[in-house]
Order: sequence, then C-alpha cells, then structure tokens
Amino acid sequence: MLKGVIYASSVFAGLSSVVYAAAMGALPGYASRPAAAGDIIELYATGCGPTNPAAPDGVALTKIYPTANLAAFEVTIAGKTAPVLSADLVGPGLWQMNVQIPPGLAGGDQPLVLSVNKVASQPNVMLTVQGG
Repeated sequence: MLKGVIYASSVFAGLSSVVYAAAMGALPGYASRPAAAGDIIELYATGCGPTNPAAPDGVALTKIYPTANLAAFEVTIAGKTAPVLSADLVGPGLWQMNVQIPPGLAGGDQPLVLSVNKVASQPNVMLTVQGG
C-alpha cells in the first residue's frame, strides 16, 4: 500500500535486474516504471489452487510447480483482458503469474483483477500503466 492505494505485487519479467511495475520514483531506493502495452509482468498472489504435479506439503519447495489448469486464471486491467502466459507455485503458498499488458489502456493507476476459477481477488488493487 502506498499513500492509501493498494498496488499489485509485480515486477517486469525477463530483466537482468528487478524493476517494479509502479510509477517512476514511487518506491525510493528501487527501480520502477509504469507498465506499457506488450510488457510482460510477474504478478504474485496466494491461494490459486492445485498444481500438476501436486506440490508437496510441509517442505520447502526446490522447484516450481505449474498450475493444473492455466485456463482457470484470468486477469483484467481497467476491464481489458490481459493474457495470462503462465501460473506457477514458486514458494510455499506463493504463486507467480506472467501476464502481458494489453493495448489501449489509459495512463495512470488502473484497477487489476485476478480471478481463479471465477473467484476474484480483493477489490481496489491498482497497477500503474503507461497510456497508449
């Protein structure tokens, strides 16, 4: 949460260093920039369902476990569908989804909704995007 706004936990995928998907300078001491159309970001969440193969219980994970049903994952940004490219359990209870930013978004903070099996994430989560 920053200045009363809840932001999605997200970084840009495929970079050699960590860059957060957030307004420039929003996170003092950390690199950040708004997400633009076509960018792929890594979103992080909990409670996203089963994996295939099943992840072991009660132990530290030593590898990632992909979702049992990628089609169950849906992301919208400002009401526009954002393709979910992958969804994996990467740590105990921690999921990483790679999501592509759709075109045609207005710049600024836009609502982001993750749904798994039609169950939506908490309301009022934002992602800062570059207009385009």
